Amino acid sequence: MLVGSFIAFESCQKESLPEEPICFQTDILPIMVSNCTFSGCHNAAEKKAGYDMSNYDGILTSVNPGKFASSKLYKSITAIGGAQMPQSPRKRLNDSQIELIARWIKSGAENTMNCVTNCDTTNVSYVNDVLPIINSNCVGCHSGTPPLGDIDYTTYQNIRSGALQGKLLASIQHASSASAMPKSSPKLPDCQINTIERWIKNGAPNN
Repeated sequence: MLVGSFIAFESCQKESLPEEPICFQTDILPIMVSNCTFSGCHNAAEKKAGYDMSNYDGILTSVNPGKFASSKLYKSITAIGGAQMPQSPRKRLNDSQIELIARWIKSGAENTMNCVTNCDTTNVSYVNDVLPIINSNCVGCHSGTPPLGDIDYTTYQNIRSGALQGKLLASIQHASSASAMPKSSPKLPDCQINTIERWIKNGAPNN
């Protein structure tokens, strides 16, 4: 169903509306690390089913560059039932994340790093700016039963609570008073940290 949906979506796009480039380091890797590398799964130490999703080379073993529909990674994240990844009780990837991975594979699955992007924190939106960062970097661990650290970031109320208490910002800033997050991953890019910090300073609105 999702494969057909993405193909239909792709065929309806206008050539005059180019897609935003995808950066493996900031767009794809965080989704993989957050959702696939927790204990018992596809991390560097355990490599469940022979897959290591903690780095580019490991992820590439499940990808057929240029052909998303035939890639093991894409089939797994769009599967239903026991073959679905991440597996229950972990939260399924959302449609935007699945589409992003499909577009990355279709465009050649390149290991793009140190991507230069404009960072505008003038008008920060929870839905458009903050939530995608949380979904890609945090929800994979902070969801399910039980979530990591008993912190569930699948709802706005919980994210807002963590933000206003100072826990969210301290963690992503790698402050000495908090556990560095994302867990076992590099620090978030400054732009993403600044975006979340600006949203919090604005009162963490649901905008």
